[in-house]
Amino acid sequence: DTQEPQRVTMPATIGGERRTLRLFDIPLPTGGVAGFAIDVEEVMQARGDLRRFEAAQRAMLDRLSAGVVQFAPDHSLVFYNQPFLRMFSMRREWLADKPEFDRVLERMREANRVPDARDFPAWKAERREWFRMAEPAEESWVLSGTHLRVVAQPLPEGGLLLIFEDRTRQLELQREHGEMQQVRTATLDSLNESVAVFARGRLQLWNRRFRATWGFAEGFLDGHPQIATLVKELTPRLSRAGAAEMIGDLIRSAAKDRQQRGGTIATRDGRQFEVSAVPLPDGNALLTMVDTTDRHRVERELRDRNEALEVADRVKTA
Repeated sequence: DTQEPQRVTMPATIGGERRTLRLFDIPLPTGGVAGFAIDVEEVMQARGDLRRFEAAQRAMLDRLSAGVVQFAPDHSLVFYNQPFLRMFSMRREWLADKPEFDRVLERMREANRVPDARDFPAWKAERREWFRMAEPAEESWVLSGTHLRVVAQPLPEGGLLLIFEDRTRQLELQREHGEMQQVRTATLDSLNESVAVFARGRLQLWNRRFRATWGFAEGFLDGHPQIATLVKELTPRLSRAGAAEMIGDLIRSAAKDRQQRGGTIATRDGRQFEVSAVPLPDGNALLTMVDTTDRHRVERELRDRNEALEVADRVKTA
């Protein structure tokens, strides 16, 4: 009747299997109709799988803590998740109209959620180039105390996926960790004892007194030597050959057996130390060395004085 080709997709059963056919009816000049059918079951299944994959992917993106927004090849918005709404104070009703990329950036600027730019049109034009790039782009936005990591991922079909990760808390933790490291270093350096911390069989931390006590070269400790290497360096500095091995055993006992042990050592220059190894969390070990040279000298002087008094008393009695 219309003299126009007709097309319809319908289910069918062929050989006992459910299939999907696309039927075509073509009008002929003679007044008849020619019809044919194409089996599109695989195509329909592939489209269904693709739709399910896209739905699962968007459901996953909606559960992320990062803000995610997707634009089509024509720069129109096709998807956004809840964190994106919160980060940029967007209204769902406005986004439902599928605004273009430029309009979204302008709305973000109105909410003071983009970096300050003297020439905003030029800044916006640079961001439009994200659609044409072959590789992802990444940059950082600082927004009145908020630090955002922005990842622009070009899509194979020509669209663009933007990911906004709020790294404010992470950067604050890194800064606090750095401050704690500085406080810890200053605290260790202010101690009168020689202190060293061992982790995974290597020297990790030490204070200035530990370096000065042993007279190590500047770069030796910076290389975080293993316990065996450190023991080898200590051996010629001690008055007794086995004392260095004793220090290594103390450290290993604290790190592996989680036992606190101690002992005494003497250096070749006549200094004496009380050494103690204490287990720390995560398999670490703390080695402390207290210089007891003065105490031993006083004790020796007291013993000599006492012996002299006893001799004098015996002479007096005689």
